[in-house]
Amino acid sequence: MFANMFGNENNVCCGLVRLIPKESEWEAPTKFPIPLISVDVNASIVHAVAQVEVTQVYVNKEEKPIEAIYYFPVNPDGAVSHFQAELEGRVIKGTVKAHEEAKEEYQKAVENKTTACLGEETKADIFKVRVGFLKPGSQVKVTIGYVTEVKNEPGTNAIRFYIPTTVAPRYVSPSEKDDKAEDIRKMKFSDTSPAPLTLKVAVSLQDDIKSIESPTHSIKVEKQGPIPGKQTWQKALVQLSGTTTDMDRDFVLNILPEQIHKPRLYSEKMADGSTAVMVHLVPSFKLDEQKTELIFVLDRSGSMMGQSIELAKKALLLFLHSMPADCYFNIVGFGSTYNFLFPNSVKYDDGTLKKAISHAKGLQADLGGTEILQPLKEIYEKPEIEGYLRQIFVLTDGEVSNTDGVLGVTQANAHKARVFALGIGDGASHHLVEGMAKAGGGTSAFVTYNESIDKKVLNQLKNGLQPSLIDIELQWEGLETTPIAEKTTVEVNKEKTLLGYNKPLESGPQSAPGNKQSPKRIPPVYDGSQLLVFGMFNSECPSAVAIKALSPDGPLTIKVEHSTENDVGTTGMLHRLAAVKLVRELELEIAALHFQGLDDVSEREESKKKEIIEIACKNGMPIKIRSGQ
Repeated sequence: MFANMFGNENNVCCGLVRLIPKESEWEAPTKFPIPLISVDVNASIVHAVAQVEVTQVYVNKEEKPIEAIYYFPVNPDGAVSHFQAELEGRVIKGTVKAHEEAKEEYQKAVENKTTACLGEETKADIFKVRVGFLKPGSQVKVTIGYVTEVKNEPGTNAIRFYIPTTVAPRYVSPSEKDDKAEDIRKMKFSDTSPAPLTLKVAVSLQDDIKSIESPTHSIKVEKQGPIPGKQTWQKALVQLSGTTTDMDRDFVLNILPEQIHKPRLYSEKMADGSTAVMVHLVPSFKLDEQKTELIFVLDRSGSMMGQSIELAKKALLLFLHSMPADCYFNIVGFGSTYNFLFPNSVKYDDGTLKKAISHAKGLQADLGGTEILQPLKEIYEKPEIEGYLRQIFVLTDGEVSNTDGVLGVTQANAHKARVFALGIGDGASHHLVEGMAKAGGGTSAFVTYNESIDKKVLNQLKNGLQPSLIDIELQWEGLETTPIAEKTTVEVNKEKTLLGYNKPLESGPQSAPGNKQSPKRIPPVYDGSQLLVFGMFNSECPSAVAIKALSPDGPLTIKVEHSTENDVGTTGMLHRLAAVKLVRELELEIAALHFQGLDDVSEREESKKKEIIEIACKNGMPIKIRSGQ
């Protein structure tokens, strides 16, 4: 994390720490911070993709060599592309290897009193590095680069780019005992961050840039006009208005292009001849509303205290006042315990609405820890209301540690209910909020303390009331062979037998050899919500792509042509982001296996893990494979 406070062992928030073991084996080691001197961030945005590089400088003020542990927040929709540490005139660069092999090499280096680094993904949004044998008085410059998707903000038409600047505290259930849980359990948080931050963001869009604003930091924007040689592209440079130490919140940038709904097909050809293309589409359509059961799941844990719970209550009240007349609804509050306002969802009328509004106004962040898994399970187990489709709206800051289990149960029950998630506050967990929406076939949005909440809440409700576009098919044109895509929906067995009724059917066909599509299963499409699909080809670049999606009103189609103006160079951003999406998709599938009641879970899990290892090693991504439980 960026924020750092030195000298207060009971309230440590820093990127680099050392562990001091206790004399008793029953005592946990104490974390002492290594002072953070400076932070420098450089980012480059190319429409829906960004490459971010963060450089931090630390100094060891101890009188003896130490082993340091480095925690770094990353965007869960991206992956670390490179890591290096500079100290004592040496540059140590990271390479991706199998975990056990890398760990063994690191231990040998430390035993030989040689400085070495070992990096791994603790969670999809936390990167951990151990720096061994850091000498007294020495400085270490840590540089991490990562590539990530940049999403549009439905309801506002803006592109929302964010840089996480802190690892917020996560609630860890006492039942969680693995190494990952222990890492997160030991983390502490401070709202002070004395190290200076400098930041530069280069924005490149194939469109006119109407405005660039930040709801979290004071910035200055310099529009630089067309990019030489690419007259359809516009560029702008964003910097902080002076040096800041405000790293207690994510840095958010809202970029408003002139034509948000113009589809594009970007391409990237590397030196080895491989080509990656990215379909970027923000669809615009309107479908008739469906009858729905709306369940609002509100985070009432201690981390929501203060501004967060007030913002969540405001969002909940807006949801309640905006519900359609013909619907069922319920409210669930969760923390260490949970409670339902009504035992089962009730029909909307003046009486039930009045009771719900009174309940919402009195809610407080008074339920302790953040245990969302059990209330979700109970919601999914409740009987369906005939003729009404269940929609779950989650309002949370997302500060939980068992994210994989939550995403697993959401994915396994995606055929029962869609999930829409609203991230609350300046440091909401994108991994949980976006992950739940993705696993549940819904959409996500985030609101900081300085932003208007109305448009985002109403857009989420609109998405819940309308059908999504499913069964999306892509036909790549101008190629001899094309990648095979899988269906977007989770198909279930509807034959009423004792062997498999309502259980997910086998997955569809796998990607064709050589050429691949990422993600394999294209997610449901909503009005105004960005769709990114990648094609990876051994050599050739498609001339166009035809997209067809099924709707209650019949198929909706569009064709997107490729142009040489859409070539984004040879940075590798598209290749890596395509690989990230494949890995995240496989991780969701692994997590869901443990909630599907299948007989061959271990065999399926191992097969998917091998595929993740192959993708990660080929693309230089330090991914940690996690169990679905």
